[in-house]
This record gives sequence, structure tokens and C-alpha cells, in this order.
Amino acid sequence: QHGVHVRPEERRRALEALGYLKGGTNPSLGESLGKVGGIDPKRGVAELAKLDQLSLLIAQRRGAEALALYDQIESRGFPVLLLGAAAALRAQQPERAEHEARLALALIERPEQLATVGDALVQGGRLAEARASYERAAALDPERAPGWLGLGVIAELEGQRDEAARRYEQVRALPVPSPEALWRLAALQIEAGRRDEARALLAEVPQAELRTPGAAERLARAERSTGQP
Repeated sequence: QHGVHVRPEERRRALEALGYLKGGTNPSLGESLGKVGGIDPKRGVAELAKLDQLSLLIAQRRGAEALALYDQIESRGFPVLLLGAAAALRAQQPERAEHEARLALALIERPEQLATVGDALVQGGRLAEARASYERAAALDPERAPGWLGLGVIAELEGQRDEAARRYEQVRALPVPSPEALWRLAALQIEAGRRDEARALLAEVPQAELRTPGAAERLARAERSTGQP
């Protein structure tokens, strides 16, 4: 499964959307709780706990549990909606993921939301529509990875290996490259018999990323294609 786009800054924006972060927080003191307008502190802490647990469940790929927890969170600010879309993707519910991501897009159009819509469409087998969403993400901010990465994934699914490699190289050259693009490119290099290039690419990828199911499965499939154990 193509990676789900949930970043650390998304969590902070989620907290802001819920109203639990005050401006000008001091990093040395941690995040400042409270909501202007007199929110019940007990409710605020409970919602924060749900957000933390939701992020953890998504990271652990426990999609059904994550989606059930998401439905208990009252706020529907755009970063929270994006977390809901990620949970739905983990739960293999592409229509729900698309719905939540499009709700987020209706609030603010950003590459991450567009890419998440694309991820949902890919999961649902709607590649032509997914391509359009990824192209929009890439056009909106060419310096961000999600759109280019998604276009590479579609090229791979359609058997266009050279085009996929070109897209992954584009991502690699960005100021903040995506680790997923690197291991996907490495897999293509393995399949092409270019093991030295693949090893160099994999050396740039954090070990934790290589242990994710998507990376491990794709690289194992590349090895099997060459007849290697």
C-alpha cells in the first residue's frame, strides 16, 4: 500500500484545529493546553489522548481500531480529517478515505490532502482519477514529494518502469525527499540487476522505514523476481 501522508506538523495543526494549542508556546515547556472560550479542561485532555492514540494506531497499521477511534473525536478541522482519511486507508476503506480527504480539501487545498485522495483512489483501483489528483498535488507545490511519488506509484502499477524510476528520481532530488521513493527506486534497481545502485539508495533510508510492511514486501518481491532467496 502506498504510504499514508501524516507528518509531525500535521499532528500539531490537528491540535490547533481542536483548539488545544495556544500561540507562542515555549518548546522547553511542551505544548500548552487550553482553548480560548472556556473549554472544559477534562474534555480537552480526553480529546488530546484520543489524538495521540489515533496517531499511534495509524502508525501501527491497526486501521479498523483507528477508524473507530476517529469517529469518537468531535472536531473535524482539516488536519483531523486528514488523520481520519489515513485511518480509513489503513482500514482498507478507500471510499471513506476519499470522503474524509475531500472534506479536508474543501477547507484548505494542500498537496497532502490531494495525495491522500489519490491514495484512496489507487486503493479503490481508480488509477486515472488518482493520476489527476497527484498531478494537481505536484502542480500546487512542485517542491513537495506527495504528488510526484504518487505518479511514480501509478507508473509502476501500469508497468511503466522507466517512468516510475524517473518520478522517484524527481522525488529524490527534492529538498525533503520521501524515503518511500528511495526504497521504491531501489526495488526497481534490484529488478534491473543494478544491485550496487540499489544498495546505495537503501543506505539513505532509515531502518525503521525499511521494516514497514510496504517496503519489506516490495523489496522482497524485487528479490524474488531475480531468483534470489
